[in-house]
Amino acid sequence: MTQAIGNLVRTQRKERGLTQEQLGRLLGVSQVAVSEWETGKTTPHNHMVGLKRELGIEADEFLAAVVFDDPVVREIWGQTRLPQQARQALVTIYEQLLSASHGTYAIDIHD
Repeated sequence: MTQAIGNLVRTQRKERGLTQEQLGRLLGVSQVAVSEWETGKTTPHNHMVGLKRELGIEADEFLAAVVFDDPVVREIWGQTRLPQQARQALVTIYEQLLSASHGTYAIDIHD
């Protein structure tokens, strides 16, 4: 699961021409933290809003990266923009599943 998120963060960071150090500065974390996210060692639990702001990653994209850990499915999901209410419902379902198995992991899709 964390590798899927890491791949998404790495792809979006590179598309914006940012280094790990630059992204870390924007989010108030170290380059090592960004590297650990991208390699799947850790997950950016408390930085989802910052990643949305700096990289434009929406909650549904995080969800797709985790649930649909397949590049083709992620690409299709990314091109399909669900209404806000549907996206929030999917995020809520995902949070409930994660909470039941791994502890609380909230995704805030609002700024």
